[in-house]
Amino acid sequence: MSPIPVPLLPTLLFLAVIVVVTPLVMWWGRVSLAQAGWVWPGRRGILVGFGWGLLLAVVALAWLRALLHTGNYLPLPPPTPPRLTDWLLLTILIPLVEEPLFRGTIFGGLQRTWQPFWAFLLSAFLYVTAHPGEPWLAFLFIASLGYAAALRLGHSLLAPMLAHSLTAAALLLGRLYPSFVLALPAVAFALVAGAAIVMITAGASQPSAREP
Repeated sequence: MSPIPVPLLPTLLFLAVIVVVTPLVMWWGRVSLAQAGWVWPGRRGILVGFGWGLLLAVVALAWLRALLHTGNYLPLPPPTPPRLTDWLLLTILIPLVEEPLFRGTIFGGLQRTWQPFWAFLLSAFLYVTAHPGEPWLAFLFIASLGYAAALRLGHSLLAPMLAHSLTAAALLLGRLYPSFVLALPAVAFALVAGAAIVMITAGASQPSAREP
């Protein structure tokens, strides 16, 4: 999770590099638009994306809850409230730019020839490597696996984009209202996680644009 406030210029430069690199990697790896998830999501992609977003949001808030007892990472709440630009960057622009590269092009390309296990691990490792200054690298790795699963099950880039956006929003809200996170009963986490799994399962059973 990025520090608050998000450093605007370095973040925009990082995203600009990704925008330039993504089509080059697609060309070099001969990854087609369909293999990278550039297809209409339909009901399948939307349900899977929301489902993985809710599931990862539960994991994110549980992670925050554990850290509240140690206080050894980012300040909770942040020193200053998130600005509008922080919300726009973390929940909209970053998911829209990062997912086509790390999940669409890299994971989508790897899973053509690699076993899914290794495609998941390598794409997550590359995602974490691209964020060396971020705290909570272990959570980033877990989230990357979830985003990749959203693409694999949702058959569309919109699925990991939605999952990424919801996860970032949950982390922002959790950091803003740590007392609320601490007050949440364990059953609430379990109920939301269960609903998310049902949503993912229902979405994965829907036809997609890749199917006749």
